[in-house]
Amino acid sequence: MGDTAQPYKLNNIPDQEWEQIRSRLGFYFAHHGTADPEDLAQDTLSRVIVWLQDGNRIEGKDGLAKLCYGFARNVLREQRPSRPKQTDPIDSDIPERPNKSFGLASSETAILVRQVLGRLPGPDREIILSAELMTPAAMAAVFRTSVPNINLRLCRARQRFRRGLRSALGLPGGA
Repeated sequence: MGDTAQPYKLNNIPDQEWEQIRSRLGFYFAHHGTADPEDLAQDTLSRVIVWLQDGNRIEGKDGLAKLCYGFARNVLREQRPSRPKQTDPIDSDIPERPNKSFGLASSETAILVRQVLGRLPGPDREIILSAELMTPAAMAAVFRTSVPNINLRLCRARQRFRRGLRSALGLPGGA
């Protein structure tokens, strides 16, 4: 903030500073195990020069070094071979559309949902079922409360429903 250094432009960077940066970039690329660190350092500096020729300026005491290292990271990324992500083969016995109901048929799922809803307190059951048919604003009018209160009550009722469902399925987190 109290930095009085003149902003860097292409024509006011001393040769000594260019050489120091080139040397540091060469070490940076060598440290990362590249094949030709000096060539990559030169490529990085060439990109910085083009960026500065476009009229951009560098502010701050360490601005030139930070800019050069930013360009160097991009050069390094471009040099590394892209590795395809390892994917696991898909089993042939998996159905086209996955069934997320833990092996239950749709009728069994409906029965399970009815049982879990039946175990919930009346207000929770009523708000969950109402949410399937009405907007929060309409529910607020029916329940004679505010929309934020409806959203909070619905969130808590759904949490209790999830816990009941996990308990019915024998999963952790059920109570």
